[in-house]
Amino acid sequence: MATQLAGLKAHKESQHEGKRYPCDQCEYAPSQYALLKIHKESKHDGKRYPCIQCEYTGLTHASLKTHIESKHEDKIHSCDQCGYTTTKLRQLKRHKAVEHDGKIFRCDQCDYSSSESSNLKNHIDSKHKGLRYLCDQCEFSSTQLSYLKLHKENKHEGIRYPCDQCDYAAPLPKHLKIHKESKHKGIRYPCD
Repeated sequence: MATQLAGLKAHKESQHEGKRYPCDQCEYAPSQYALLKIHKESKHDGKRYPCIQCEYTGLTHASLKTHIESKHEDKIHSCDQCGYTTTKLRQLKRHKAVEHDGKIFRCDQCDYSSSESSNLKNHIDSKHKGLRYLCDQCEFSSTQLSYLKLHKENKHEGIRYPCDQCDYAAPLPKHLKIHKESKHKGIRYPCD
């Protein structure tokens, strides 16, 4: 009971009262202390969790564990109600909630719906409340904090993701993945 009350208190403070945990080394100020801890370890202390089987590096131990389970252990999670299978437990939970339990989060102001509550919250904030995250260094604005973070890393902090096989450095991890697949593995993406 005490853990639930602490969780409720933290939720109210971050989501409804706007409580933030500012980083003492930069302008980052998340709504959860755990996120601040991860940020400081990865951005300022250089702490990483490398995979010993490939080039992946996680920012948290949990992200490395998820990576290993889905990419290297071939752990298959099967739906007990149909033939759906996946390597990610989170995707199986989402599948069951949407396909079998009918769990859909619907916007009460328009026709938007999503299988995830966080997507609905982002939709309401950006489309109906007009919430924008503004860059403090240029005119860029975004409807999602994660996009603003990527913008700042790429445009203002010069963060790049270098290829381990050539001189290319990508502005985003997904661009590095596409580069490696197309340039070094010969995978082609046909135009649709």
